[in-house]
Amino acid sequence: MTNKEIGRMVQHAREGRALSKMALAELSGVHPRTISRVERGVGCHVNTLRQLAAALNMRLVIRFEGEDGNA
Repeated sequence: MTNKEIGRMVQHAREGRALSKMALAELSGVHPRTISRVERGVGCHVNTLRQLAAALNMRLVIRFEGEDGNA
C-alpha cells in the first residue's frame, strides 16, 4: 500500500466519523499538521499510524513483501 493510499484511508475514516483534523489530533495525540501530511500521502512513522488507527477505531496491519510481491 502506498503512502497516498494510506492517506486516503485515514482521511476517509476521519471524515466518515465527522471528525475535523483538530478533533482527530486531540483524540490521537498527533499534531494536526502531521495528520494533514499523512492525508496528503507524505510518509510518516509507524507509531503515528498506530496512534491514528487507535483513535479512528481501526486495526493497523503491517506486512513485509519482497520485490517479487511475496511476503
